[in-house]
Amino acid sequence: MTFPNDEARRAHFIEQLREKLKDLAFRKIEGFPIGDDEDILALSDPPYYTACPNPFLIQ
Repeated sequence: MTFPNDEARRAHFIEQLREKLKDLAFRKIEGFPIGDDEDILALSDPPYYTACPNPFLIQ
């Protein structure tokens, strides 16, 4: 996948991560942080780093 810049890449993957955070089964993964979704999104740079278990690495 290619993007015109890092902001576009981040916006795309942030939206995907936002949707994944709605999944209750995903939230039950060991190591999932206690915190608001917006805080998790603010600390993340998906798909490379997420402040929760990285759904882009979990298959």
